[in-house]
Amino acid sequence: MTYSIHQLKYFRDAALLGGVGSAAARNHVSPSAVSQAIRALESHFEVELLEHARNRFVLTSDGKLLLETSHAVFAAMEDLEETVSASKETVQGEVVCATQQSIAYSLLPGLLGQLQISWPKIRPNIHLGTTDLVQQWIASRTVEFGISLDNFGDHHFQTKPIYSGRFVFVASKAIRKWDNPDLAFILPGEYTRESQTFKSDYRKMTGRAPRIHTEIKSWGVVKRLAEAGLGVGLIPDFLIRFQKESCHKEIKMDLPPIHYNINAYYSKTRNKLSRQSIVFLDALEHFASRNW
Repeated sequence: MTYSIHQLKYFRDAALLGGVGSAAARNHVSPSAVSQAIRALESHFEVELLEHARNRFVLTSDGKLLLETSHAVFAAMEDLEETVSASKETVQGEVVCATQQSIAYSLLPGLLGQLQISWPKIRPNIHLGTTDLVQQWIASRTVEFGISLDNFGDHHFQTKPIYSGRFVFVASKAIRKWDNPDLAFILPGEYTRESQTFKSDYRKMTGRAPRIHTEIKSWGVVKRLAEAGLGVGLIPDFLIRFQKESCHKEIKMDLPPIHYNINAYYSKTRNKLSRQSIVFLDALEHFASRNW
């Protein structure tokens, strides 16, 4: 498991400010995002960073060591920021990438608006297609990289983490009693990992199989059908986290969370990404983490 510079910053701010809430306020994220970042760091380094003290934020010896080391990391980051800013005008050119329509619809509007202001000479050229098509385009070098959920499962690709989230249940605001046993579920494809996991967990919880209204391999269509009142849809949370309008309500269910990661993928035969692509992906990661 990898970690991001944003997770390290959340931990550092929490340690310096004395708590998760203060770090969340400084970074304009939720306290749970800070807590998740700290857990991710603990998982990556296989150490405990905090002592289990009630209502107190106390670092372990490993936590103190990581905090001390992080000062040098962020000092270097500041130097890097100054260097890149000084030569910002030199970053230009086309960024040729691919992704699924649902990811593009949710993440790209805000990102491209910011990119146009900060890096006006970068020209995104984005191909839209299914997961299989995105893989083919990367392998054939039709695109430089692809952006997708962690469902490639192919050792021929290198990955760069962008965003972590979970699958959620949504329904029309008009539905009053969502736990009615006659209410059906709308799932994103019969053989997808999230659908199979949900069916298994639902059967363990209730002792019966869920009633399925529709299974269709499109998160966007699942969301629209749920908003139309046809059932409870299972979708990745980025479909609702990055939009202002709301025609749905999120349904809480007593089931284990189904997590996912959005990664950038590129071929292992490619030595490195172009400078403009690196800037594009760094901006995407920053946008996603800031708007979580």
